[in-house]
Amino acid sequence: MALEGCGVVIGALMKGGLTALIVGGLLMLAQRWGRSAAGLLAGLPTVTGPALLWLALDRGAAFAAEAAVGAVAAGLCCALFALAYGRAGHRCGPAGALALGTAASAAPLPWLGHVELGLTEWLLLASLACWASRWALGRGASTTREDDVDAPRVHVRGWLVTALVSGLVSAVAAGAADEVGPFWAGMLTSPPLLAAAVALELHRQAGRVGPAEPFLHGYVTGLIGRGLFAAVVGALIVPLGTAAAFAAALAASLLSGRLWRTRTHATLDRREQAVRQRA
Repeated sequence: MALEGCGVVIGALMKGGLTALIVGGLLMLAQRWGRSAAGLLAGLPTVTGPALLWLALDRGAAFAAEAAVGAVAAGLCCALFALAYGRAGHRCGPAGALALGTAASAAPLPWLGHVELGLTEWLLLASLACWASRWALGRGASTTREDDVDAPRVHVRGWLVTALVSGLVSAVAAGAADEVGPFWAGMLTSPPLLAAAVALELHRQAGRVGPAEPFLHGYVTGLIGRGLFAAVVGALIVPLGTAAAFAAALAASLLSGRLWRTRTHATLDRREQAVRQRA
């Protein structure tokens, strides 16, 4: 029993450490490659994928298949967070935007506990939420390619605090996942934790939400690929096995991310041309 408890703690710490490393890497990417690219990576299954894999290895394919349904449903909450944070950030500071974004993402949770939908229905619902949030976030933005790439320098202290806090929250969530059942375990693999950490840091550095908007726009774009990844895992892991299901899900997610990244570049080019014409 003691060994089992130690295994749970070690697994939670590993997942928390991975989350911390990913948050730090995303902050570096936001500075190096541009905020929309960092957001796209945050939305993709960078944490969800390993977490579902650990559930499959620890609890079996059937448990992971049900958890994948929860991971798909979590895309709805993540999209609501990004939309609420992006809109609220124009009227309040980082703390207020974070509070409203968190409240928006938590609002559907009581409803999620009582509704019974299949994998396809959840994928359609989450995808619609991502599409709507992507449209709403991009509608009022005036970001050009230059604005997207020109990210502020990430201070080491801010990097460490953001990464460690994110890792701690992820570790706590991972430790509780075994007690809540497969659907909610899947939900816990996909909270808007990375988006909150990186958007908050970008917002705090600049003193306004504008620099975080390309990140949030890229994030909801990546969420579409994350939902596709989890849906493919949920549909294939039982009939085809873990290796084949995750390989197919990874291919589908990467293809989705590549297509959306190309479309994002085209959108930035059109905005840049519009800004030049107005000038």
